[in-house]
Order: sequence, then structure tokens, then C-alpha cells
Amino acid sequence: MPQSTDGPGALLDADGVRLGGSFFGTVLSYDAHLGLGVVELRWRGELVPWRFQCMAIDDGTRDIQAGTSVLAKLGAGPLGALEAIEISKVGLSS
Repeated sequence: MPQSTDGPGALLDADGVRLGGSFFGTVLSYDAHLGLGVVELRWRGELVPWRFQCMAIDDGTRDIQAGTSVLAKLGAGPLGALEAIEISKVGLSS
């Protein structure tokens, strides 16, 4: 499985984090009451945790279970912080 789906148009932020490419990962935790979670994405050969907000879940449900396999991008969240965005559920979920 590829680590990311970075294309030639992917951009780097000031810290060298690739923006615009998609990364495979797994939801580590999600609190539906707060609408906040953590997803672990494979980036540069390592698993790295990234925060996300419920608005980033692209199916409109604003709900996702820990253990769900996802494809996500990195970008600025609603408050400008670098986080996981455009989260898509892939394959079978837990």
C-alpha cells in the first residue's frame, strides 16, 4: 500500500509538511460530544498522530469510530492550525 498519494501539485508548509497529498491512516480516537479526534497517518515512513475536527469527516455524518481506516489530507483547520482534513472512510471500518 502506498504511503501517500502526493501529486506534483502538493505543497509544503513552513515546517516541510506536505499539503495537498492524501495519506492512509487509522482513527485512534474520536469524541463525538466534543467533535474532536486523532488520526494516525503514515507520513515519511512513520505513523504520525494528527488532530482533526468533526467537520473534516467528508461523509457529512460528523461521526467516526476509532479503528476506522481513512484517507486524509493535511491542511489548515478552521482555526488555522495544521491538522487532518478531508477525511474519507476507506475499506471496512470497525
